[in-house]
Amino acid sequence: MIWLKSLKNLIDLMNLRNILKLIFEKHKYVFFSEDKNYQKYFINFIKKIDGKNEKFFYVSSEKDDYLVFQNVTNVYIGKRFLRNIIFQIISSKFLFLTITDLDNHDLKRSKLVKKYVYIFHSPMSIHRSYTKNAFDNYDIIFCTGDYQLNEFKKEDKIKPKLKREYIKSGYFYFDYLQDKYSIIKNKNHNNSLDTFLLAPSWNYNDDNFLNLQVIDVIEFLLTQKNKVIFRPHIEHLKRSSEILNSIKDKFSNNKNFEFDDNNNNFESMNKADILITDTSGISMEFCLIFKKPVIYFDKYLKIHNSEFTQISEKTIEDEVKSLFGYSYTNENLDSFLDLIHQAKKDFLTKEKKIDEYLKCNFYNLNCSAEYSYNKINENS
Repeated sequence: MIWLKSLKNLIDLMNLRNILKLIFEKHKYVFFSEDKNYQKYFINFIKKIDGKNEKFFYVSSEKDDYLVFQNVTNVYIGKRFLRNIIFQIISSKFLFLTITDLDNHDLKRSKLVKKYVYIFHSPMSIHRSYTKNAFDNYDIIFCTGDYQLNEFKKEDKIKPKLKREYIKSGYFYFDYLQDKYSIIKNKNHNNSLDTFLLAPSWNYNDDNFLNLQVIDVIEFLLTQKNKVIFRPHIEHLKRSSEILNSIKDKFSNNKNFEFDDNNNNFESMNKADILITDTSGISMEFCLIFKKPVIYFDKYLKIHNSEFTQISEKTIEDEVKSLFGYSYTNENLDSFLDLIHQAKKDFLTKEKKIDEYLKCNFYNLNCSAEYSYNKINENS
């Protein structure tokens, strides 16, 4: 259709104009998103900036990843040559990202950016699940709690040349989830069957939960007449198509199975009664915000930094698992049903302690965006 082609040309022309603005003008706030999956991790902070009537750019590698706000300029830059070039010449006071290992791969720092700011997309500790140099090239890091701040201070002693600032922001995504969950808690939930959310973490090690045991767990749960929502990690969708296709082929005809590749994990967490994972950060969100039990397959630790013990052998995710979670260590699934029954019954006694734990360990619950906006502008 001619009008569709004309509309596409108009959109492409507008995007080109915005790219030129991004390159040749100076800006105060620029946000970069790898794709739509990452929007939710900083959307509360963006809303705060927009609410203050300040202009900002939202730059994404995905064409349908954009924002509809009064003060936003959306820019699509793709994932290849154009993106890498723009990154090296962009000019901004603050550039906010959720990617780790900045300047250690294709995305390089620009000398025209005053401050690179890291926003966490997981509330996990910094030293085991992230690579050794994951945060080295950031100027400001939004820390979610004292545990991260203390870990960074230990890392600074190991790497004295690093000159990073830390803002006690809190975890924006906790506030986002709490806002939504308080409004539609358990809406349309089917209580006739138990619903399990199966969410493996991304792991560089090939001997991981997804590759070795997920299919068996799905099959076991379905034979027990449960509902199963399988939600792969974002990186699985990019890099593990073969096994994901195997899972779809094997279970897609089962009415109690759902393959969830939605960019937002809220609906799956809301519908589920129990989460099953290995070491995914979703375990903390599910347990601490939704206040539902998590079962961990402990065999598959995610160790992306072999030197993590230089900072600490302990992590916040292990602490949450120890206090509120349930570990399954057997090679087979013979006693898995017993642990499920225990988790459903026993977790009720732990719910009251969760709110206290949140307040003690995470900064600025319910006001992280306001606090961070004020703090970042002290750097202006």
